[in-house]
Amino acid sequence: MLLYNYILQVVTIEVLQLVFMDTQNTNNNIELKNVSVYDKNKLLLSKINLELNQGELIGIIGKSGAGKTTILNTIISFNNIKTGKICFNNKIISTRKDKKKFRKNISYISQFPNLINDLSVLDNLNRLCEFKKSWFSRMFWNPKDKENEKIIKILENLGLEGKLFEKTEKLSGGEKQRLIVAIEIYNDKSIIFADEPTSNLDPFNANLIIKQFKKMSKNKIVVINIHDLNLATKYCDKLICLENGEIKNIIEKKYFNKGNLNEFFD
Repeated sequence: MLLYNYILQVVTIEVLQLVFMDTQNTNNNIELKNVSVYDKNKLLLSKINLELNQGELIGIIGKSGAGKTTILNTIISFNNIKTGKICFNNKIISTRKDKKKFRKNISYISQFPNLINDLSVLDNLNRLCEFKKSWFSRMFWNPKDKENEKIIKILENLGLEGKLFEKTEKLSGGEKQRLIVAIEIYNDKSIIFADEPTSNLDPFNANLIIKQFKKMSKNKIVVINIHDLNLATKYCDKLICLENGEIKNIIEKKYFNKGNLNEFFD
């Protein structure tokens, strides 16, 4: 009986390892097939056909009102879709259960950080990070805790060391945006959507944040709405060009030409 239990444990562990490896090696992708979106009879997106793949930093460009934010919101919410379908890893997302499961993979970063200014940086981390630790561990900060060590390392990489116990209101706009990025790096979702994350940031902070997205895109689907032509051409691997809710072009990095891209910026 003991031998049977031992063999069963070994086999179970090996099976779990294979499942984990398969998940880790999955090249995730999202596909929009002929998606049109209306709001109160107003056409917002028209016949969108688009693939978003892991391993490349994807930028969405277009003038104000072109539909950049609407695309991201549609993928997250599925609201107001009149025609077409959205697939994740070649499976159609149709039921409420499918949508709920899919959303758990997504981190969304807006240009307005979801932080409470009256709280300390640590309190905001405890509020927004999906920590794998007890309530007691959250209340009493221990820098040697494994999860705490992980977030501290991320903060250091983003130049936020020493800010842990400061009130969030004392952070600059760039530091707040970096804090949000640090939280999403920690949460480690397989899909990152960012809506103009460099808006109103100085060049130093803008470059630092886009570099982090570039790094994350190696093993995640990362899509950013971006309003800066120089940042877009410097860091993105692919640009989706929108105009009046339609995709006018999808351009790979080797074909970037600032002269042709200028028309998609305000």
